[in-house]
Amino acid sequence: MRQRPVACTVTLNDRWLHTRQVVAGFVLLARQGRIVLSSTRSRGESKVHGAPALEALIDGVNVIYDLRDGYNFPPDDQYDPDRFHRDLESIGWCFRRSYDPLCHANYPNGWKVRPLGLNYFVSARGMWPRYLERPLDWRRPIWLLLGSEPTVRKLQQPPKATTSGTVLFSARTWNPDDVSSAQQLDRAILNEFRAACIRAGRKYFPGRFEGGFAPDKFTAHNYGDCLLRDARSSRKASYLDRMRRAEVCVATAGLFGSIGWKLGEYVACSKAIVSEPLRYVLPGEFLPTVNYLPFSTVDEFIDAVSTLVESPDQRRRMQAVNWDYYNEFVRPDALVWRTIQHVLESRLT
Repeated sequence: MRQRPVACTVTLNDRWLHTRQVVAGFVLLARQGRIVLSSTRSRGESKVHGAPALEALIDGVNVIYDLRDGYNFPPDDQYDPDRFHRDLESIGWCFRRSYDPLCHANYPNGWKVRPLGLNYFVSARGMWPRYLERPLDWRRPIWLLLGSEPTVRKLQQPPKATTSGTVLFSARTWNPDDVSSAQQLDRAILNEFRAACIRAGRKYFPGRFEGGFAPDKFTAHNYGDCLLRDARSSRKASYLDRMRRAEVCVATAGLFGSIGWKLGEYVACSKAIVSEPLRYVLPGEFLPTVNYLPFSTVDEFIDAVSTLVESPDQRRRMQAVNWDYYNEFVRPDALVWRTIQHVLESRLT
């Protein structure tokens, strides 16, 4: 017997870039007939302060999708656990991109916070305006206004049997001068480590390593030797093309220890991955040595990349498990449907 479609209403807000994957998931589920979807526009601050976040009403239950980089809360990026958990009193569930169970263990309603999963920028074809009220924000990049953002079908890629062992690490820097003194050291450490990996990649994997920093004034002045060889390759479409062709892809931690969008893109394209250890918890099993090879130092980075470059069989195994993980936990409709099922099942217990 077919389950009745679930009534879902999403509340859109101006911080929509981070929430694009979740919105796409709702749209795809509506097309599949699993939900009945409507939308509204946000008229104020999210129930959980400090967007980016998406609010939804799922079968009458208030749900928050929290897409912050970490436990950072604008405008001062100071996490106030007491306030955060007070905000939870008015909602049913909160699914966080960056989820650390220890941050919620000592609060009576900490059980309402669950891991959302890997976040990346992806859209669904024709999602505006058929399913959703389109937000008007002329600050969007022109390539978004023209509808050229990557869709689920364009971005995903099943495993491909190749033997070249090309390596990709395309990254950016974060200018420490743009933030308070408390965050400047973290940004400096992040920039230096990424630069060290780029230099090592070029030194130890000549002819295989593709990557570098996207150019801007700060990066050119401080890391001129680490810039991408062709500035045009920093454009989103060019980066995605190179990522699809690469076999080994590199990920480092983002701001506030976050898991960056790149990791979600790598999994969507079933890549063999080397990554810094993940600070936050993901749903399901996304395991070091199985889904990615971890590294914490430049020497470990070199060893991890060497292992995958020299072992086509290990690359193929990792590609296969990442493709399976993508289809169960990362693809937008799968990611959102898992949260809907959690909401519905929790009402039965």
